Parts: sequence; structure tokens; C-alpha cells
Amino acid sequence: LEKAILVNPEHASSHYYLGMTMDAMGKKIPATLALMRFLILEHEGAKAEKALPYVLKKIKGNAAKTDDGKINVTVDESSMDKSKENNFSTVDLILSLSAAYDFDDKNLDKSEIELFIQKFDVMVSTMMEEQDKGKGFFWTYYVPFFVELKKQAHLDTFCYLLYAYRESADEEVDKWMAANNNRLQTFVLWAGTYAWPKEEKK
Repeated sequence: LEKAILVNPEHASSHYYLGMTMDAMGKKIPATLALMRFLILEHEGAKAEKALPYVLKKIKGNAAKTDDGKINVTVDESSMDKSKENNFSTVDLILSLSAAYDFDDKNLDKSEIELFIQKFDVMVSTMMEEQDKGKGFFWTYYVPFFVELKKQAHLDTFCYLLYAYRESADEEVDKWMAANNNRLQTFVLWAGTYAWPKEEKK
């Protein structure tokens, strides 16, 4: 699958099945990266109906407030894999912990999409900090794309697109999409001309 992606970055199904394979191996962040790339290429159909909820759920994190005011954060033990290649344990831990900030007083009035953008920003920022230490296909292939996405100020646009792909209507998302056509076109052009690696970096 990795070789197929290097040959043809536009082949959506290769990204999808690579993401599903990573999920089956317990590597949630690599799975999320591959599935986000898939959704840029293909956001309708049976595969997208599985990929989109997976991505949204993973980035949202798993935090809950108890009756006594305590906040519990669930961290998937399988994500703490310490293998040398494609190790995203630090990214996964910080992303999981960031879900607790949804309950911070300064975030209480923020919408679902605003909180999602906030956490995705944390995820990408952490990858930026860990990029020099990261090894493996997902660090050298997918991570630079999402780091550059943030640097080019497309992070918000990408998040709104993900929410726009959902079947359920969202007035806030619909309004943003209608008011930001230029930003959407700029993102699509940038993503369509992004120079993907032709070979795996060692």
C-alpha cells in the first residue's frame, strides 16, 4: 500500500486501506493521517462513511466530566507503542489530554467545530515539534503535508470541510462555507498541487 501511494498519491483507496490496516494494528494516529488524506480525495461513498466518523472521533478525543467535577481522559493503551518507526505515542497522548480542555471555562461557549479546530491544531503542532525525531513512512510522507497545511493557514478550512462532509446539517458550518469560497478554492488548489514524495525517505 505504501509503495502504491508513492507511485500514485491520488489513488484514494490505497490511503483508505492503509488507514484501516493501521487501525487494525492499533496505530490510531497513523490511521487518522491516512484517512484524512483519503477524505480529501474521496468524501462520498461507503469508504468515506467509515473514514469520516473515525477521523472526527479520534481528533475529538475521549474526555468526560464526572458528577463531582472531575475530568476523566481515556487514553488508548495500544497507541503507546514504543516502536522506532511510525511512533506517534507523544502526539496521541497530547491529543488525548487536550480533550480535557473542552471543559475549561474559557472554552464553554465554543462550538463543536471550534473545539475540533483547537484540538487538530494541537495535533499538528505536536507533530511539528516531533518531526525531526519521527521515523517511518507516516512521519516522512503524511506529516509534512499537514505541517505545511498549517503553515499555509489552511487548517481551519480543512476542518470545516471535514464537518461539511457529514450528512447532518450544521448551520455554523454552512454559513462558514458560503462566506469563504475563496479560501476553499485556495485550499483545493494547494492540496491538488502539493508535491508528494516519490520515494520513501530513510
